[in-house]
Amino acid sequence: MSGAVRTFAALGSYSLTGRGRSHDEDRVATSRCGFGAIADGVGGMPAGALFAEAVVWEALRALEESGARPDEALRSAHGAARRLAIAMGVEPGSGASAACIALGGEGTAEVARVGDVAVYQVGPSGAHPLLSTAEHRDGRRRLTSYAGMRAGAPPVDRVSVTLSADELVLMVTDGVADYLSCAAIADVVQRSGPHRTDASLDRAARDVVLAAIAHGSSDDASCLVAARL
Repeated sequence: MSGAVRTFAALGSYSLTGRGRSHDEDRVATSRCGFGAIADGVGGMPAGALFAEAVVWEALRALEESGARPDEALRSAHGAARRLAIAMGVEPGSGASAACIALGGEGTAEVARVGDVAVYQVGPSGAHPLLSTAEHRDGRRRLTSYAGMRAGAPPVDRVSVTLSADELVLMVTDGVADYLSCAAIADVVQRSGPHRTDASLDRAARDVVLAAIAHGSSDDASCLVAARL
């Protein structure tokens, strides 16, 4: 990827294949330019992992090379992934819940989400959803509708937040979100801290995923964590 390293931002990630599953349909990637993306292929649908892979890398490309906003990047990424799926003969039915983030130099974070990736702001006082439970459920319904169509763009939720030096944005697929409460996520993140480097955020993401597994998740489980420095 092109672009200068943004030393005001740190990102970490972790993904684990669900128990008994042959492969992981989640994808997560971060960039040293202050961008990150996470995706979960529609379960049971053709080429779910391929769709998630295409969405993650196309979203990062759009953020870095085109200077797109996160919502624009997700729309572009889904369009590119859909064209690939159609070319492979696996449409309709393909799609991916996904989210991406762009961190700014003053602690700003722009986040966009398609489907049911859960997005939280986490700090010393706990964790709270940046997108509400109702929006989370509606995102899942709207993605299912989009995946069954051959045209159009997926509905995108967008949120902006300003982070203090001790706050994080945390994004997880449903293999985590369906098994951990806000309080549990906050507890795991706080116990894994402090969070001042990419490596420490990788550790926090890993600990969140492993906590979901310990709470009974057998789904693919992924986490992306972003912080200002």
